[in-house]
Amino acid sequence: MNYFLGGALMPHPPIMLPEIGGDNTLELSMTIDAVNKISQAIMEKNPKTIIIISPHAPIVENSMGLSAAEYLMGSMAEFNQPDIFFKYKVDLNLAEKFTQICRQRGLPLAAVNEEYCLANNISLEIDKGSLVPLYYLHQAGFKGQIIHLAISLCAYEEMMQYGLAMYNAINDSRTNAVIIASGDLSHRLAKNSANGYAPEGKLFDKIIIESLKTVDSQKLLSLQPAFIEAAGECGLRSIFFLLGAMQHSETSPQYISYQCPFGVGYGTVLFFNTKKFFTDNSREVHLAKKALEYYLRTGKKLNLPTTLIAGLSKKAGVFVSLKKDGQLRGCIGTLMPTQDNIGLEIINNAINAGTDDDRFSPVAFDELKDITFSVDVLSPLEPTTKDKLNPQKYGIIAIMEDGRSGVLLPMLPGIDTIEKQLAIVKEKGNIATDEQPEIYRFTVNRYY
Repeated sequence: MNYFLGGALMPHPPIMLPEIGGDNTLELSMTIDAVNKISQAIMEKNPKTIIIISPHAPIVENSMGLSAAEYLMGSMAEFNQPDIFFKYKVDLNLAEKFTQICRQRGLPLAAVNEEYCLANNISLEIDKGSLVPLYYLHQAGFKGQIIHLAISLCAYEEMMQYGLAMYNAINDSRTNAVIIASGDLSHRLAKNSANGYAPEGKLFDKIIIESLKTVDSQKLLSLQPAFIEAAGECGLRSIFFLLGAMQHSETSPQYISYQCPFGVGYGTVLFFNTKKFFTDNSREVHLAKKALEYYLRTGKKLNLPTTLIAGLSKKAGVFVSLKKDGQLRGCIGTLMPTQDNIGLEIINNAINAGTDDDRFSPVAFDELKDITFSVDVLSPLEPTTKDKLNPQKYGIIAIMEDGRSGVLLPMLPGIDTIEKQLAIVKEKGNIATDEQPEIYRFTVNRYY
């Protein structure tokens, strides 16, 4: 059974609430109608828990924030509407599962609890970006539990990894749940906008809506940082979290709407997951697990299953990483393809990661149940310079003329600056700090 019911993008301007917006809600009628329909459709699925991620929840440096309390409350008192007040029980079981999976995968997750809030002079409460969608869900009859998340300022690919971790946590905890990505689109669509005007805003919003119609995360990942910055958005990271959770789902988007009456873009979309059975891992990770398990059991290399040949027929470099209790247990990879296809590359490198990484003893068969796998499929290498690096987006290889070299994958916990990335890759390659190696960069598609 698949317990992940689906998710939705909902905007969060307080003026969407009639008690606050008054006559202004007339200009948002299409958006409000879509949000009402989405809320009603979600309630027909009878979710036990709503996971809501917001850009206005307290952001923790270098981490995603998880509101940690037995109950969470919030009101619209700052908009002179204290009677718009909600109190929800937190799904502690799901929160714990999510925490465990993030820890296993090296995804930083911070507990935003009373102690943290006191130290940072903030309140442990439901933020306005979450309260607006919850208002309409409450009107539709929601009385269940919630998980309240703050976005991380990490790479967008990592936001998708958090979403996939939540997908796994939902199914591990057997919780019927829906994810709400709270966020607005460009804030720079009108010349009289409080946030200024940028011509990129209109195109940004068009790309977002078109990509959501086709559930095309790769198109969004290809957007340039300067373009995103110019658009002045606040919902993209929430969207990537939702798309990460949708990776193993089948869906037909519904209730797609878009308006921009006040110089800000408001988009909606509902994704119901129509895949009946839970897929614990991607096909790439499933193959890596199966390859190492088969080798440890038989001493033989697994033949690539015919059902996977078509989907993994391209050639690419591949890294397979193994972790146990959140710590690296083995990692072997190829920067460029050495096999006829990605599937065979995964099989080879999974076996080598478990048996031939000289930093570790070989993995024992009985250990497999405690090991988590990830598979990185690499883009072609391209020469680069220091100013064009980004450790959250690009992996790097540093090469000296005498053959010394070091490799470092992107999106690794604790490696958040170019200087740290270069220092570690030089150390791995036995390259002195004052030496100047040739540098190549690459991106990865990371699978769990």
